[in-house]
Amino acid sequence: DNETDDLARLTSNIGDMAASSGVLLSNFSVTEPNSGKIRAANSIQVVELDLSASGNYLAFRNFILRLESNLRLMDLTHAILQADDSGSLQYQVKFKVYYQE
Repeated sequence: DNETDDLARLTSNIGDMAASSGVLLSNFSVTEPNSGKIRAANSIQVVELDLSASGNYLAFRNFILRLESNLRLMDLTHAILQADDSGSLQYQVKFKVYYQE
């Protein structure tokens, strides 16, 4: 299935960008809000990504910049950053990712 391959590439790319930025991913989920609905050919589809990660602020900033420069269109819709006792940041981030089916 082309969509499954596309999602596999997307998750792999995000993992690579996180590792290159010094961000440690701890949770990653993909949701298709319109799954099960009939889709028109060549229509724009949306996938929602929800991830939890940790690292310092510069690593987080670098990760977001890498996502922004990615060829795939993504909207950052939600971000929460919290410092833990060691000074590291814990992040919860949500994105909408767009692709043409």
